[in-house]
Amino acid sequence: MMDWSALDPGAPLQGYEPEYVEREHSGDRIAVLVRHGLAPVAITGPAGSGRSTELHRVRGALGGGYRPIEVDLARLIQRHGREHYLHAIAEHLVDRLVDEDLSYQPTTALIEDIRASDPAFSRGPGKVREPLDLLTGVLGELGEHLDPRRLVLLFDGLDEASDAQGAALLRVLRDVALRAPMVVVVPPSLVAGPAVQDLLASFRLMPLPILPPEGDGAPFLRELLRRRLGAEDLPAELEPALAEAIRLSGGFPRTFLRLMKDAAIYGQIDGLSVPDQGALGLAVADQLEAIRRQLEAGDLEALAAADGSEGLGIPAAQRARLLTQGFLVEYQLRDRTVVHPHPLLRHFLDQRDPSEAPTP
Repeated sequence: MMDWSALDPGAPLQGYEPEYVEREHSGDRIAVLVRHGLAPVAITGPAGSGRSTELHRVRGALGGGYRPIEVDLARLIQRHGREHYLHAIAEHLVDRLVDEDLSYQPTTALIEDIRASDPAFSRGPGKVREPLDLLTGVLGELGEHLDPRRLVLLFDGLDEASDAQGAALLRVLRDVALRAPMVVVVPPSLVAGPAVQDLLASFRLMPLPILPPEGDGAPFLRELLRRRLGAEDLPAELEPALAEAIRLSGGFPRTFLRLMKDAAIYGQIDGLSVPDQGALGLAVADQLEAIRRQLEAGDLEALAAADGSEGLGIPAAQRARLLTQGFLVEYQLRDRTVVHPHPLLRHFLDQRDPSEAPTP
């Protein structure tokens, strides 16, 4: 009997778990680039494509001699606010190294600088370092304790920042990348935005491809489910629901696992040990309701018009948002990239008034 409770669609794998399924531009490949001095690296791709899993994989694949420190920007922004994230990053780096390396003790001067620059404390008469200067100072001191080539910074959670905030942070990371190799997860809203193209030129881009469900995506997702469930084989009676979930996922690992997890729960309510297509239909209905709440005026028209093209006719800001949400999906063909609406959106596209259909 399969343990469906083992599925946690929203939680990325943490490193070298046996549930990991390798693919192109994997964390293993990125770790090779870092070891050969080819950082900074930007992992790009829409939410739910497995970016955080691959970032954690980098940490596990670097091997001995390296000191990777992960920075969850989303958590720091939520805790300290968008205005004070640089101070929060500096403090986090010191705290993590203190926790993980008993031989490291920050200098008194650095501790005083961090405390004096902390917005939670009242300002005294002492000098307050600018946030970027403080972060640079922290990296300099950590580099004196460690071989700076062995200190690797792993940044995730940039999706939580506004586009302007994200661009500002990328600019900071570009400037401090000379002090430590780094890998950054960058959302499509920034990759597609013209304002940061000069910044991204400093990073080695590693886009995570969304594998087409009718092609390489199917075996990848099947193996992903099998490993996450810890099963020797997937039962034959699961096949109808499994095949439909793969198709409707659009190739997104998180969407696929969410559909299968929710279908299993609905199936168990009806006394089924293996979900059927009826249970999957209920899971799909939940996803459609979540999507409906996120759609904005003009989205369906833009998605329908772009279907099968390179998507360049969609206004830049709208295109970046739809890519970030996973509503517009890029698939890499042999000689070009084409976009299609996510398969779950076909439900809404099919319900449109025929008079609203784009003119061929």
